Amino acid sequence: MSLTTSCETSRIPLRLTSAVFGCQWNATDFWKQVLAESGRGVDGNIICFKLPMANNDTKWSYARTDEQGFVSEVQEKKVISENATVGVYYWSRGCDYVKMADTMIAKNIRVNNEVG
Repeated sequence: MSLTTSCETSRIPLRLTSAVFGCQWNATDFWKQVLAESGRGVDGNIICFKLPMANNDTKWSYARTDEQGFVSEVQEKKVISENATVGVYYWSRGCDYVKMADTMIAKNIRVNNEVG
């Protein structure tokens, strides 16, 4: 049985924070942004900082965005944009994360031998 089966009707939000490194951020501002964007139908949020692609720094994960600033792709440890993630991720429906993680586990999708 997959994790997905038990969360199909869940509307519980989820915030994941990586404990691999530290960063300084304002949680109050983050939650204000999440609340403001949820009224516009935004389903998630990723905190990023600008890191020039020329640095080719593969210790970070990266988010590519479209013209409106919405995330169109995220890659673990692969430079695809200047938007390096700090390891704080939010889903308005935690079940969406569970579904994707379940798929990655089932397909054995790994980066550096880790499931993202």
